[in-house]
Amino acid sequence: MTKGTVRVYRQHESGKEITLYYLQPFEQCNVNLSGGLSNILAIGSAITEDEVEGYYIDSNIIKEIFFKEEAFRYYVLELFATRLDSMANLIEDLRFKNIDERLLEWLELQNEKVITVTHDNIASHLGTSREIISRILKSFEEKAILKLSRGKIELL
Repeated sequence: MTKGTVRVYRQHESGKEITLYYLQPFEQCNVNLSGGLSNILAIGSAITEDEVEGYYIDSNIIKEIFFKEEAFRYYVLELFATRLDSMANLIEDLRFKNIDERLLEWLELQNEKVITVTHDNIASHLGTSREIISRILKSFEEKAILKLSRGKIELL
């Protein structure tokens, strides 16, 4: 991908989702790469966050390059190590941080004063329910941390 952002997520049989990671321009998707190299079913799904551009490379070419080019193998292993670290951080956050803290961190990571997003969308990112997100956002509003309006959150 040379342009855009892609959200890679996992969906539970209940329909709830949790974001695994984001792809930025010039990053390779581990889920895609592992599937292409091993023919293993994807552990997640992806959705574009905005308009994307990129290249399609046949999995046979990827396999050939992987086995012939040492530099590409190192790149792939580094990529997997980076995503593994990201997954370990996600597990740590889920285990040791409360949802209020995770929500506030997510809002700050958006780097926008006004965030256009639904409560349901935030819940999908954080792996919780819309009701919990709505309740916490309301408490943040009461504490003057943010201001809520339909489909928008303004950080104060």
